[in-house]
Amino acid sequence: MRRIYSFLLLMVATLSLSSCLDSDTTSGEITLYDDTAIIGFGLGSLNRNIYVYATTTSSTGEDSTYLDTMYVQKINCSSYHFTIDQNNALIYNVDSLPAGLDLKHVACSASAKNGGTVVLYIKPETEDSDSLFYFTSVDSVDFTIPMEDMELRAYNGYQNAYKAYKVKINMHQQDGDEFAWKKVTENSTLGALTDVKTICTDSRVFVFGNQGGTGVIYYSALNDGTTWQQANSNINMLFQADIARNVAVLDNQLYLLNGTVLLASADGENWKQINTDAISTMGIKQLIGAANGKLYAFSQQGLASSADGEKWTEEVLDDNKKWLPTADVTLLERTLRTNADATNLILIGNRDTLAYPNDQNAVVWSKIEIKGETNNTWNFYPCTEQATGAPHLENMQVLSYGNNLYTFGGKHINSDKYTPYDRVYVSYDGGLVWKADTTFQLPKEIHTTIPASVSATVAPENFVWMIGSPNGEVWRGRLNKMAWKEEER
Repeated sequence: MRRIYSFLLLMVATLSLSSCLDSDTTSGEITLYDDTAIIGFGLGSLNRNIYVYATTTSSTGEDSTYLDTMYVQKINCSSYHFTIDQNNALIYNVDSLPAGLDLKHVACSASAKNGGTVVLYIKPETEDSDSLFYFTSVDSVDFTIPMEDMELRAYNGYQNAYKAYKVKINMHQQDGDEFAWKKVTENSTLGALTDVKTICTDSRVFVFGNQGGTGVIYYSALNDGTTWQQANSNINMLFQADIARNVAVLDNQLYLLNGTVLLASADGENWKQINTDAISTMGIKQLIGAANGKLYAFSQQGLASSADGEKWTEEVLDDNKKWLPTADVTLLERTLRTNADATNLILIGNRDTLAYPNDQNAVVWSKIEIKGETNNTWNFYPCTEQATGAPHLENMQVLSYGNNLYTFGGKHINSDKYTPYDRVYVSYDGGLVWKADTTFQLPKEIHTTIPASVSATVAPENFVWMIGSPNGEVWRGRLNKMAWKEEER
């Protein structure tokens, strides 16, 4: 910053420092002396230091991590709006800046009413130190200085009065695009299960799986994850081994198709049987999920839905019924931003690899449900470009997270190009086009100790729960910005 020369300092000091500030602060009212005020404030590009670490393994097998490279990234912050509160003489941004920016060297600009002069005041360290500096966009300002020790002043055209403002720059303390995982526990019992599915209600996280040929259910409190216990059923029947392929959550209640019996439970232990003729008359054979207030199941004719589990209706499919998935099936819903009354349903999964050995991609179906309309047609998304189609993965997990769809899984079927769980794919358009994603990252341990399989689900408060086998690792994670208020993202 360039210093203001002594004659200006003397003039400003003698004419305004005492009289104007005293008058402004003791009256309780804001008076713009000679129409002086800051009317504009904005930022330019700020620096963020990016640190890249590398890990090496010694001859004894010990890993050591070191700083490999560091580079400076320029972040354009000109789009962040600053509010100027004239009553409280405060300048601040509602939308916080990205984390990690260098606030010690901030390029910014400010303008005063009627062409007035903006000056930076910094509390002097000693009596002989300079305290007033010209404020220009060419210079940078150190906003790490405590707010009480620094202010912007708008001088009027006569340089005989000013109004002082405090500046508060809000910056996130977390990188919003960082996915933070916590390994909650390892549970060997969970790890020994096969054909696993993880789902959540608003109070519990459930793991459904095959334990020695019998279906079992384990659960933990949603705010816990370290203590797991097996659900004791109140009904006198064994759960079938394919339990994980036949469970859904609708309106915070579990539904389970156990052979030819449809069950419902709020806690996974106290079940009631739902009376329905559809299992036999419509050939309901697999409960695949719930979306937009209805249960969905594969039927003899293709696909059926029900709002209560008792009355079922055949869904209308286009002419591509042979492309319905039979393995790793996931049903999702997305609210359309363009129409509040419309919901996009997505059905995704794999076809039988023995019957269709040449499939290069997972299969995707879609349907738009509009309020007041019934039985709109499900349409198959033909894959015209293998590279952008849904990846063909064993143990494929598909999640609706934020506004996007994400998928990851084990081995790429019909390809040895990538290792299992090496990457996450994202779709921004409801499952039509997919590409590798860099934001949604799996836990680092997965890349060193590759699990045999993983089961994942999205829980309340935007947490992702993930169970791995055979070690029974339980992870819980969340994209940092998904914990922020909507206006902060």
